[in-house]
Amino acid sequence: MNTDLKYTGMALDRGDPLRRDATALEQRWCAAETRIVTLCQGKLLVKQHAQAAAHASANVSQTGGALLLRRADASELIDAVIERASHRVFLGQQATHSYFAVEVSAADGQVLCDALAATFIDLRRVGPWLSAEMAALLGYAKGLLFWRQQYQFCPRCGQALHASQGGHVLSCAQVDCSCEIYPRTDPAVIMLVERTGSDGVNRCLLGRNANWVEGSFSTLAGFVEPGESLEEAVRREVQEETGVTVGEVGYVASQPWPFPSALMVGFRATALDSNITLDPHEVAEAAWFSREEVAGFGAWGDENSRHNLPRKDSIARFLIDHWLYQACSGGD
Repeated sequence: MNTDLKYTGMALDRGDPLRRDATALEQRWCAAETRIVTLCQGKLLVKQHAQAAAHASANVSQTGGALLLRRADASELIDAVIERASHRVFLGQQATHSYFAVEVSAADGQVLCDALAATFIDLRRVGPWLSAEMAALLGYAKGLLFWRQQYQFCPRCGQALHASQGGHVLSCAQVDCSCEIYPRTDPAVIMLVERTGSDGVNRCLLGRNANWVEGSFSTLAGFVEPGESLEEAVRREVQEETGVTVGEVGYVASQPWPFPSALMVGFRATALDSNITLDPHEVAEAAWFSREEVAGFGAWGDENSRHNLPRKDSIARFLIDHWLYQACSGGD
């Protein structure tokens, strides 16, 4: 069973009291042992061999080849790039080390790549190969920087926003407005829907998003709407996407999903019927699969398999593996 739910389990102390001490944060920013997560156009800095391994779907290392810049190792050139970077955010502390994240321009990103024999790559390409702690750290950094990029002007009056508290609070520059913006996370439900048929076989309902290539199947999912509980969102999404009515809903696990800023809340749900009526705008196809059938699925992106499982770093894959494991262990 896959028990490594990626992007969870970050080891950092987020240092909420420290965020309020601007002088102490500046000292930590300049400290020799400070680690800096660097993004360029939403992509993360990694060693070049990590990119090649990601394209080959190979396990590259426990760090996935991710590069954290360290003040003690930085040349004058790299140090200048760090200081020019925008949207600086304080991530937290681990032992005596402070962690920050920044966004660099495309030009400065190329400077870093040339100087460090590195490249920038989407987190999803290396996510499956990262250690749990590294995946959580990079996902946290990516989510925060996305928020900083999205909110540069006050949504109330249109004035510029200024960062404070280590980049975790954005305040309007207009004194009469005083609007404050905090990091945003959008809740979404994701559910493995199951039903035992008249033949005694337990099956799960999987679907293919209209934007995915043929053969790519996953659990159903959707965003929570205002005025509904998580359980209500599960039932509504399944009904809207497939026409299947859901009864009992049980929580399994949750996962931060920084693509760009969701919290995926995972459930197991019991269907009350099996007839499928698709919403073609949301789901291209959906079907019921037995455990034996799902166990024969290929990996995400495998062109040689008729049906493929979700990405290894997703909670969708976690829910499916959990369902498969229960049969092997004799669970319900």
